[in-house]
Amino acid sequence: MNKKLSVLFFWLIAVTSALMALSFAIAVPIYFRPFYYHQVDSLNMVEESGFDRDVIIDAYDELLDCLTLGKPFGTGELHYSESGRSHFMDCKVLFDLDRNIFLASAGILIITLIVKKKLDLPSLKLKDRFGPTFFGGIGAVLIPALFAIYAVTDFDRAFEFFHKIFFPGKTNWVFDPYEDEIILVMPEQFFANCGILIGLVLLLIVTGLIVFGLRPSKKRDR
Repeated sequence: MNKKLSVLFFWLIAVTSALMALSFAIAVPIYFRPFYYHQVDSLNMVEESGFDRDVIIDAYDELLDCLTLGKPFGTGELHYSESGRSHFMDCKVLFDLDRNIFLASAGILIITLIVKKKLDLPSLKLKDRFGPTFFGGIGAVLIPALFAIYAVTDFDRAFEFFHKIFFPGKTNWVFDPYEDEIILVMPEQFFANCGILIGLVLLLIVTGLIVFGLRPSKKRDR
């Protein structure tokens, strides 16, 4: 019975650590707003869009307040269309999903570790070497790595593919800058940089998971 529980907990830890790593990495550029503020300057958004820096920041903040905090939709002084608003509300669904996956996986992982300790179960390692977080790290990085390779070879096509997968049957993600001025201050390079940040954060977490999963077993491990 203990062996079966140990196997179950092994894969629970592997899966939840993978989901936590991936959902956290995705959340970083969403919730860490200074990342965007820095790019207002580095991508010359003021010069490129013709809007004042304060107008750009206010528009972004109001949009993110809606997408992450559930406040009423708005883009500050910048105009938006109903089609544009509809797309951002679709994005909110994905943002909420990512947050919920992180919270759920974190909760399940914590409970799993507590119960495992209470039951005094042994920590399994496949082939006496690979712990659950090793597989969690590998699982977390596998699909993003494949997509990253695709994006590096052809970002525009990868960007389109991403939207077709997550917004099937919709075209409201194609913005008209005259109707949705917010897109002028969310250039393609900004989204590319978001992807790079996600990749770097994920790589850091995954490295930790893999190293932790390869740590030497204690004498009682079996």
